[in-house]
Amino acid sequence: MIIDNLIVRLDGVRRSPSGWLARCPSHDDTNPSLSIRKGDKGVLLRCWVGCSIDEICASIGVAVRDLFYDNAQPFDAGAQRQRSMEKALKQKRAKARLMVDARRIDCFREADAVINTAIGVDISTWSDEQLETVMEVISDAWLVLRDEERTKIADAA
Repeated sequence: MIIDNLIVRLDGVRRSPSGWLARCPSHDDTNPSLSIRKGDKGVLLRCWVGCSIDEICASIGVAVRDLFYDNAQPFDAGAQRQRSMEKALKQKRAKARLMVDARRIDCFREADAVINTAIGVDISTWSDEQLETVMEVISDAWLVLRDEERTKIADAA
């Protein structure tokens, strides 16, 4: 609704620094208590005595949706709540993905450290059992790094 179409339906209208003031049509108003101004999505109304937007609109014969530019639907608290919940869920999922990525990075760093630690180690005095244990750990670390490298190559292709 164009604000001019609304103002002609009201009494006692006068300009204010932020828009207009008028006598509220929803109650027996002798002094202007209805604030009217342009908002981003439509006409903003506020009765400083406390009349609801529904009462004000009913008194001047307009629907609340008419206050919104392009007859957009008024604010829907349920839909807003749903969008908020979806946004929170999306943020939780993103955080979980970051945690998984951080754990993977830690795993790669640890595997790299295991292999680098083994470089230049004198194994001539190790028992077969010690050698087997260390070789299993190094082998596992190498497999982790190899699989990561293959993933990077596949992602790049």
